[in-house]
Amino acid sequence: MDMTTAARRRRVEARAVGRTPEEHAALERALARRRARSSHASPVSRPAQAHHHHHPSQVGRGHEGHARFQFLDPREFDEAEEDDREASPPDEVYEFLRGIDDSVMYSAFKILYPGLGDPGVISTSLFYFEYAMFRAEVAAAKSGPTQPALGVPPRRKSKPGYVRRNVRGAGWHKRGYRDYGCMWINVRQGSYGHTRGTDAPENQTLTAFVQSVFGGKDSWASRYPEGWYCDLFFKKKSVTRLLVDLEKHGLDTDLVLVRDYFDGGETVYFKLFDENGQQQSHVPFG
Repeated sequence: MDMTTAARRRRVEARAVGRTPEEHAALERALARRRARSSHASPVSRPAQAHHHHHPSQVGRGHEGHARFQFLDPREFDEAEEDDREASPPDEVYEFLRGIDDSVMYSAFKILYPGLGDPGVISTSLFYFEYAMFRAEVAAAKSGPTQPALGVPPRRKSKPGYVRRNVRGAGWHKRGYRDYGCMWINVRQGSYGHTRGTDAPENQTLTAFVQSVFGGKDSWASRYPEGWYCDLFFKKKSVTRLLVDLEKHGLDTDLVLVRDYFDGGETVYFKLFDENGQQQSHVPFG
């Protein structure tokens, strides 16, 4: 027996001390999988990857996960991988969402979310906001993983009271103008309807802003015929779809603020659609 084989046997016997045969077998399988992964993805053969600017909230999260697995025992490593698989959304959910046809979207929403009930029972604005988010989730599942339509929120400026120097416009509607931390955003009904402005705090979350447009004291959402839905658009992109894409991109939407996408003076469009997805300008009577 050569010295290399003897040293390998001593290492195996040392690892086996204090472990049952089942634990030892599980450990050897984990080490074999780790060696297989390292051999197939060596640093020399790995292609160069483009550098991406991540949201500040995700930088610490990535280092935290790396440090967590760095100090795990091989047996705990397998348990951690199993926990992550259980915590991640199952593929069956995405397969189910991909199979939902537009003709049964409203019925599927009421079945999957029975707690929301009917727009006549709960808040009308909450019902249509959740329905718009559900439609965005179905659309995201059908299209697969994509980059957010309006891009990932940029890194925020270190100055708390930062205002851009290229201020354009006049008075309250100037781009970049703030009044006690609030900016002015125009909300237009449909593509050519009337416009009603709103004060939006720049440190408000984007989700809360969308909910305020759906609801609030001057609610834009009203009681529509069954199957109809509404959505909010900015730069011809659905804002609810943007929220879903940000979540799938790994960002915490509670950290995405209004000032990440708006600077004051912009216009968002609140549009109404029938059950066939055709845009409507008014609600029929009767």
